[in-house]
Amino acid sequence: MNSHQLLTVAFCTVVVVVDCLYFPAGFFFGSRLLDIICLVVTLTFCAFLYRAYLYPKFFTPFKQLNTPQDRSIWIGNLRDVHQNYNEIVTSWAHAFPKQELIRVYLLLNQEVLLAFGPNAVHDVLVEKPYEFTPGPVLKLIFKYAGIGGLFTADNQKHKIHRRKLARAFSPSNIERFQHVFWKIAAEMVTTIEKETSHSSSNGAGVIATEELVSRAIIDAFASTQMDEDLKCLQAKSPITDAYRDVWAQNKACKILIACLINSPSTPVPPNNEVRKAAKARKRIYDLVQQSLEKKKLKIHEGWHAEYENITSIMLGNDQFTEQETISHTLTYAAASYETTTLAIQWAIVALSKFPSVQGRLHQEIRAHLPPLDAVDDFSPHIEAVKRMPYLNAFCNEVLRYYTPISMTIREASQDTSILGTPVPRGTLVLVSHDTTNHDLGAWGPDANEFNPDRWIDSKSGFDQHKSRGGVHKNGRTLASFSFGARRCPGQEYAMSEFRCFMASLVGRFAIELEDPSAEVRVTGTFNLTPADGVRARFKKLGDW
Repeated sequence: MNSHQLLTVAFCTVVVVVDCLYFPAGFFFGSRLLDIICLVVTLTFCAFLYRAYLYPKFFTPFKQLNTPQDRSIWIGNLRDVHQNYNEIVTSWAHAFPKQELIRVYLLLNQEVLLAFGPNAVHDVLVEKPYEFTPGPVLKLIFKYAGIGGLFTADNQKHKIHRRKLARAFSPSNIERFQHVFWKIAAEMVTTIEKETSHSSSNGAGVIATEELVSRAIIDAFASTQMDEDLKCLQAKSPITDAYRDVWAQNKACKILIACLINSPSTPVPPNNEVRKAAKARKRIYDLVQQSLEKKKLKIHEGWHAEYENITSIMLGNDQFTEQETISHTLTYAAASYETTTLAIQWAIVALSKFPSVQGRLHQEIRAHLPPLDAVDDFSPHIEAVKRMPYLNAFCNEVLRYYTPISMTIREASQDTSILGTPVPRGTLVLVSHDTTNHDLGAWGPDANEFNPDRWIDSKSGFDQHKSRGGVHKNGRTLASFSFGARRCPGQEYAMSEFRCFMASLVGRFAIELEDPSAEVRVTGTFNLTPADGVRARFKKLGDW
């Protein structure tokens, strides 16, 4: 409950107590009940007037910060309650090109700070990661999506668990995972060929990319991190449908965020979409719990995993409770599912929009890698995937230009500051990764253009240093995996998976959208989600 709501409740409580103790029944309106109702309504109206008009204009501690002028008493600076948040945040950033921190008002005039410049984002996420924490709002939003674990862990627990789980994403483990990624990528390519073989006379068929890729991503995570072979690619799986039900509830997510940003204690309306998502979360939870129980029994019987992963680390460590083990597994699974699935969808969009880019990728992949069907042991080719300059540059540029997870929320856990501006405890801060990824000062005048060559150094080839988290001397920041102590710990895992999947797809097929001339409609709240799941045409090119 925020300060405005606490003030309203306190005033109403005082009114009831004073009316009962010091005034005879019906003193004002002939009935004590009517007296109380009328006074409470009057005070509630006064509190609303204070929140909607007086506070933003006269009493906010952020009067020195710029704010958009078009503010409604009901929806704040939003133009439409159904509008994609990233779209409106981008318009706010463009309205204040010389600012990095502004104040904005959301539904019911909830005040939040918007950090969108590289320096402001760096201050919040890198310099003060434990002063700006997920807070109760983000924790409940993540809980809705079946996420907890490291994303919402308190400061000390976050440090301990992150350090222990980092072993699962060590360079040696990432190399081992690539065998699995390549095997599943080959299965995905075979599935596409089967599903498109009878669809047209020219060998090209249309596939709903999101549906297919999500199955492959879940297979990859289950195999590498849970030692499970779910075979989602071979047949539709209940867990795939469950994840889609959770992440597809865009309207439900907006309802939830609208309620929680105003107060984490506000009850969420139990509409059909919220109920559907809740049932889906329960299905995912039960499946993960059953899988971990089976693995725990195997370990007790003397079984040893081929390599360390997050579940083997947690099951072999007494510091993780059963609930924490399930929570971390669900969190990593959800992060892997959402981020990589979106990245591949946007990569398909980019390949269709920029045929010359697709042509260069096709040549590079076929020049450095053997045909998919000719490789039983992928070990000799792991380094080749990592060292292909244009493939790496393309993957990074997709993540920069489209920024799948475009925003996050932080809350000041103590009195602190951003770029010298005092920030009281409890202040909500929206951090925009997308505007950071398109900042003209950081990326140059072509920041709003898709250009993989920006990642390639003329002398040394692909410049990996430009893709790491933080602010570098050249001012460039790839914000897609966040920054600082709370940045995505699975970044290298995701990038390795992304590269393998794209190499297999572009090496085998010519790819274009079902309707190349149509604009891709975007949905999502804090992520950029193609509305149609990216329906694309895949045409096999020769033998590879």
